[in-house]
Amino acid sequence: MEEETGPITDELSKREIAEYKKLIERKSFDQIADIKQAAALGRVDQFFIATSNLQENFGENPEEEYDWRQVLNTTARDVLRNSGDVFVLDQDDAPGEKSLYATLRY
Repeated sequence: MEEETGPITDELSKREIAEYKKLIERKSFDQIADIKQAAALGRVDQFFIATSNLQENFGENPEEEYDWRQVLNTTARDVLRNSGDVFVLDQDDAPGEKSLYATLRY
């Protein structure tokens, strides 16, 4: 069954990613400071996080890496709490291939 549905699933994934890439035309932020503020105010409709932000041990200072993950977690929680959506995507699949991206409601 998985073998037969594989092509369908792949096609649906491609279409969904194409829709994400169109979001680059909407009012948006791609800097964490702006995204955090908008998320806390309930203005973020969709928050995209590229997997490049989630790599283990990529920095020389594990404390900073932990803080970065906490910022992402807190921001994602604020988006979800205010009825927004959070997506974790490969860098190539993210809107504009940005590592962080948020579309706004208004």
